[in-house]
Amino acid sequence: KSLGDWAYVIVSIAAITTMFSTTLTTLDASPRAMAKTTELLTKKSGKYSYHLWLLVLVLGTLTILLFFQSEMGVLVKIATVLSFLTAPFYAILNLVLIKSKHTPKDFRPSIFMQLISGLGIVFLIGFSLWFLFYL
Repeated sequence: KSLGDWAYVIVSIAAITTMFSTTLTTLDASPRAMAKTTELLTKKSGKYSYHLWLLVLVLGTLTILLFFQSEMGVLVKIATVLSFLTAPFYAILNLVLIKSKHTPKDFRPSIFMQLISGLGIVFLIGFSLWFLFYL
């Protein structure tokens, strides 16, 4: 509305393209990551693990969408809150992993980068708390 009627088509195409590419990426990457995680945790390679996790993701997504179909505002709010609350957790896990024996020494971050990462984690935790306080 602010840009004018001429921008409607461009913004619509950009929005649809963004949602399609995000959906496609998620439907591919998440089951692959979960299949590999399952393989590492159970020390067993499952032939259909990827397909099983893909099915779980699709059915879970459809269930959530059907459950919140009439309350999309609530769904967006829940997704936003979960994103803010899980971001520090994933940042901490990422830092622990990149500093661990599982990462070759040549690829581990320097002390300076670890300090910056720590400050970033503190920022994420602080922003998450601020977000919850003003929710």
